[in-house]
Order: sequence, then structure tokens, then C-alpha cells
Amino acid sequence: VRNSIKAACTRLLPFRNGGVEDVVPQLALAAKQVHCSNGRLDLTSPSWQLDCITLLSCIDWAGRALKSPIGSRKYREEFTINYRALFPDMCSRHYRVDIFEAALQWNCTRWVNGERFDLAVETAQSAEGLQSAWAALNSSLAELGADSHAKIKGGVTTKLREVLSAFDVAWAHFEHKYIIELIDIEVAARGLVLAAVKEEQQLKELERSQATGTEGEAQLRSQRSQFLARLSRLNSAANLSWKGHHDRGAEVLEMALEALKDLNSTTLQDCSKNALSSHNAQVERVVMHVLANGVVEAFEKVRGYIHEVSSSIDSVHPHLCNNDGLVSQMSTWTDSWELASRFMEPAPLLKAVCEVIGAIHTSRRFIPSFATMFEECDVELFLVLPRLVWLWFLTDPDRHVELMRRLVPHHLDCQLEPPARDEQLDAFTRSFNRLMKALVDTLSDHGVDKLCRATEAKQRAWEVLVARVVAGPSVMQNTSLKSLTEAAAANKTSRFDADTGVDIELASAAAALESFVYELERWSIELQRHCPEYWCQCSSVLVRCLAKEELGTMELPNAPQPSPPTSAAVCPPASIIAVAAAGGNFSSWWA
Repeated sequence: VRNSIKAACTRLLPFRNGGVEDVVPQLALAAKQVHCSNGRLDLTSPSWQLDCITLLSCIDWAGRALKSPIGSRKYREEFTINYRALFPDMCSRHYRVDIFEAALQWNCTRWVNGERFDLAVETAQSAEGLQSAWAALNSSLAELGADSHAKIKGGVTTKLREVLSAFDVAWAHFEHKYIIELIDIEVAARGLVLAAVKEEQQLKELERSQATGTEGEAQLRSQRSQFLARLSRLNSAANLSWKGHHDRGAEVLEMALEALKDLNSTTLQDCSKNALSSHNAQVERVVMHVLANGVVEAFEKVRGYIHEVSSSIDSVHPHLCNNDGLVSQMSTWTDSWELASRFMEPAPLLKAVCEVIGAIHTSRRFIPSFATMFEECDVELFLVLPRLVWLWFLTDPDRHVELMRRLVPHHLDCQLEPPARDEQLDAFTRSFNRLMKALVDTLSDHGVDKLCRATEAKQRAWEVLVARVVAGPSVMQNTSLKSLTEAAAANKTSRFDADTGVDIELASAAAALESFVYELERWSIELQRHCPEYWCQCSSVLVRCLAKEELGTMELPNAPQPSPPTSAAVCPPASIIAVAAAGGNFSSWWA
């Protein structure tokens, strides 16, 4: 549009101060250059904007040159501040392309924020009047031709002046009716915001009154529900990315407030007094706090935005989806309560999420590089998380199925209880079990003075597996062999390959580990891609909970002291595996 205006001004500069002899022929030429289709102006033409700006400017200048009377613009005093900026005074014509287009392509219906608005019959009649006035003006200009100076000196100027005056009166009449109708529509469209503002103010007054007791709590819940009902309607109009799910915002908010109230009444130390379930209780406390606090914070931010916008309601675009701030707040609020409603209930899912968070948290204790990923917000963290979720599932598929039935439902027959695994997932589970048996057997056979007993061998095997999975398939292929070699002290019963000098049993276990890591990567990608929205929400919960300081200071369940390295070999800088094999605890929950 800016380029069109510049081009039009360039066209009109040579005769901006010209007389009748210059302006009128140019007006006739401008009318002739506007593209027509079947005798009507072609508003779809690529040059329409430029041609129309030129035409309307020529009409304005021709009216001034011919001293054509200007229709009254007194009605512009009724316009809102936004429209007064477009029509700044009462004495100028200010012909605009959008007004001309609205009259030529008249449609009595307007859709704003999903609501239908039918314009008045009088406005439609004024649009027809402007169309007729334009047809008369165009007909008069066609008679003049592009450069008929002789005709202009005759009695044609009087007729042209009358036609221009009639066109201006018709234009002013349509402009008045049409803009007033638009203002009424905008007021109705902003009414959604105003209704929310009113409900928020009432909620704030009720909170200031410090109503207590059962009756006071009931009043607060009722007012919050009314405010959220307004937000729901506002969200459906402004947040076009929302999929229109059943809005449970009020229900989830009350659940979140109640959860925070219960959490604030107890401390982390209170949870740790129960030795039987202290670990699970502490993890659940963190998860509930993250989800509930996210809902309450998003709710308060929405309230803050609604309160702020109440003082500048005219700046709100009537098409609510064009208000970036409103859309952002609505999206954040919707995401928060959907996330909480999905993971705070049912109870089996919440338990599964708590278990996987506890498992991943424990792995950070003996894999320094994994802990560093959290500290530095490394993007590789989001490649590691689905691998660890799969390992957590494989340790006990029947007990850990609640989360996976939502992430990879196509591999589970959810009609059965517990859900049955399909052939592919069942084969993957058997592959994991064979690998763990091979690793445990290998590390048990390579103990010195039977130091690596069955439990410790299982723990070491798990540590080596998790550390190798965190490293990913992109590391050197001999990494698994190095980690197994450092996790087990070779004794006199070892059998070495005569050519390579490598322990045959360790090499076989390392090859199986490498094969499993590559197989796991395929399943990891499928986990992320099959239900991407659900996985994004799940990973969001995992990362936010694992970032909580309370989780970092949580005492691990049955955590023995890390065993010292059984070999004096130094871990290669390029691999984290030897560090993981040095000791730690991750297998207590797997055992």
C-alpha cells in the first residue's frame, strides 16, 4: 500500500496546482485507466490499489478546482478516536479506497470473532446510492475523453460540478452510515473483553473483602468460575490455535489451588519422615507443585493482562485474534490447564510420571554429563529423555504401561487389562531382557574375590547401560567395550582372542549393547513422533520437575555409597562411560 501511494503521488505531482484545463482531463484519464470487467470495476486487478488511489485523488482535486460543494462531515465528531485518526477534520473529503471498495462490493453481513453481524437496510441503501453516483460520474467522464479541452470551456463544467457534488454527498452519506455501523460492531466485539474486565474487577473486590469461612470460599469459587467462563469465550474467539476441547479451566484451577494449599501445609521434611514412601511422596510433591503452580501463575498473568487492558480498551483490535498480547496470554492459560488436567489425573498416570521422574533424577547422580545437560539446557537433553523413558518402561512393562499407552498406543491393545504388547514391542522387550542378562552374567563372571555379586553386578550392568544410552549412538563403537572393561576387573578365568588380545566374553556383551543402543534410537524417534503433542507436554513436565531444587536435594531410596573404581584405568575424555561405571545407584528401583 505504501508503494501504491508513492506511485500515485508521483503521477499526480505535475498537476497538483493545475486548473480546470489540467485536472479534469487527468480525471477522465484516471477513470479510463481503472480496469473494468463486464462494465464493473475490477477490484481483483493487481493494479487496483494504485489505480483507485489515483482516481479518488483526482476526484478530490477536480472538486476543489471546480469549486464543487462539499457534503457535510459533521458526523465525524461521533467517530471513535481510531476513526478520527483516519478522518482528522470535518472540512476535507478524505476519500479512502477501503470505503469505496465496501460500497462497490456491498455485503450486508460481517463476521467478527465467530459472530454474525447484519448491517442495517439504510446502510445498504446508502451503498447503492454511492454506486449510482459513481456510475453517473463515470459516464460524464467517459463523454469528456482524455484530453477534450474544448468541451471543458463550454457548459460541461457546470454539469461535471453537479455530478461531483452528488458523488460527494452520496459518499458522505455512505461513509457516515457505514463507519457508525463498524463502530457498533467493534463495540460488540470488544464486549467480550469488557465482560471479562468486569468479572475480574468483581473478583478482585471479593478478594479484598477477605471473605472467610465456607460461605466466603463458595463466593470466591463462584466468581472465579464466572470469570473463567468469560475467559473461555474470549479464548475461543482470540486463540485460533486452540482445538476447541471441552474447557475445564475452572475445574482445573480449583484443583490446582486446593493442591497448593495442601502442599503449603506440609514441608518436604514432613514427607521424608515416612520411611516407607518418602521417595515417592517427595517426587509426587514436586510434580503436583509444578503442575498446580503453572496453572495458578498462568491464571494470575491473564488477570493482570485483563486489568491492564481495561484502561486502553480502544486499542484492542476488534478481531481479537489480531491482539498478540491477548493471544499469548490465552495460549499460556490454555496450555497450563490442559497440561495439569492431563497429568494430575488419573492417579495411575500421575504415579507413572512420578516414577519416571524419580528414575531419571537418580541417573543424574552417577552420569555427570547428563547432569550438565540440565544445568546448561543442552538441546541434546531432549534426545536423551525418550531413550530413558523407554528404559524405564522396559524394566517392568506391565507396571509401567500407563504412560506408554498414551505415547505409543498403536503398540498396545488398550482393550485388555493390562494392555497387551504387539509383536514388535514384545520383541523389543525380549531384546532388552537378553541384553541385561548378558551384561549381568559378564560382570558377575569377571569379579575379583567374588566382589561383584549378583546385586552389584546388576547395578553395574544397569549403570553401564544407562550411561551408554545417554551417550547415544553417535559415539565411538568401541565405547561399550571400554565401559565394560573398566566395570569388570579381568581375572585369570578370562578368555582372550589370540589375534586382538580382547576378552571374548566382554567383546560379545559390548556388541550386544551397541546393537541395542541403535535399536533403542529407532524406538526413541517413534516415541517422539507418533503423538508429538502428548510427548511435548510429557517432556515439558519432566524437564520442569527435574529442574526443581527440591528434587536436587532429595535423598535417594536405599542409596548405597558409590563403589570405588575397580580399575586404575582413566576414563577417556571423549566418553562418559567410564565415569558411569565408577559407581553410583540407579538399579535399586529396577531390582
